[in-house]
Amino acid sequence: MERARRLIASTAGAPAANACDLTVIEAAAYVTSGHSLVGPDSGPMNLAIAVNTPAIGLFGATPVLLHARYVHVVLPDDGRHQSPDGMQRISPGRVLARIAQDFSDQL
Repeated sequence: MERARRLIASTAGAPAANACDLTVIEAAAYVTSGHSLVGPDSGPMNLAIAVNTPAIGLFGATPVLLHARYVHVVLPDDGRHQSPDGMQRISPGRVLARIAQDFSDQL
């Protein structure tokens, strides 16, 4: 939770929310209320998928989910994933490009 607080503090006022203290039910409701979720292969991403909220899934260290239609996959810039440093090799530009590609009509 402290890491989330530090990250939010570093955003210079950009809209952000710390959802670390939510129960599973509260988290599911939270991701339902949003337009989409951007994050790593994680519990929140899987909750978003379960409630039909599109997720920009960052897959650097884990296998890609191919069975979920609401996942928009982002791999490391060099395409190599499932490696310990895979997440560090996903650039912010690559994530933004995927958002623009999949959600340009909603931006």
